[in-house]
Amino acid sequence: MITTSVIFVNYNSKNLIRQNVLEIEKNNKDNNLEVVVVDNASSDGSAETIAQLAEQLEHTKLHLIASDKNGGFAYGLNLGLQKASGDTYLMLNPDVVYSHSAYQQLAVFLQEHPKVGLVAPKLVQPNGIFQPSCFTLPRFLTPMYRRTFFQKTAIGKREVDRYLMRDKNITTPQRVEWVQGSCMLVKKEAVEKVGLMDERFFMYFEDIDWCRRFNSKGFEVWYYPEATMIHYFNRWSAEQEGIAGLSNRATWIHIHSWLNYFRKWVFSSK
Repeated sequence: MITTSVIFVNYNSKNLIRQNVLEIEKNNKDNNLEVVVVDNASSDGSAETIAQLAEQLEHTKLHLIASDKNGGFAYGLNLGLQKASGDTYLMLNPDVVYSHSAYQQLAVFLQEHPKVGLVAPKLVQPNGIFQPSCFTLPRFLTPMYRRTFFQKTAIGKREVDRYLMRDKNITTPQRVEWVQGSCMLVKKEAVEKVGLMDERFFMYFEDIDWCRRFNSKGFEVWYYPEATMIHYFNRWSAEQEGIAGLSNRATWIHIHSWLNYFRKWVFSSK
């Protein structure tokens, strides 16, 4: 019986996917984990590599969904969710290192707390440095303060501190407004009531939107720092700040998602 479906949305990350799948296979002697990989039209031979890997696994069923387009993260994750057969879904970015012990801690926490629909671990960089992954909801100017020199002003610093929960003790498990979508363990029953991710978000803000919908439907979102996973994080949209960043395609994707989010939640009151 499949307990958890581990879902990866992949784009040109075949080696990272391979390493994670092999780690899952090593720890899946009870055959209660399955893997669903959605390949968003990669150009590095990911689909072929993953298909070959699936034939080599003894304990883990690997489902490959080879999309003919890169529809974005929410699009890919939704394909994976619709294929998954587990009672819980572990959404994992390819650049997050799967930890079986951390997964087990999250699974026990989710099972013991009926009101919780979604839980996420603490994320750290490969060198062990803490990486913020739980937040308060953004205000309209929050992205501007984070991405420009305004973060150095008094008002900018206050807003970034609020957003990053620097005034809170986040070393203990707690309910939060949203968690980063890089790693989430989610109950199937919650997804059935909340719905899939909103595909209007190609990338960025889809996790904020989803967590907000979980909370609005009565499913608590929790940050559980007693479980830790390593994240090879690269803020693609934040490589350059301010005006210089406007030449970055990811910056424009971020801006588009930002406007979509506030159009949905503030200006239209939906």
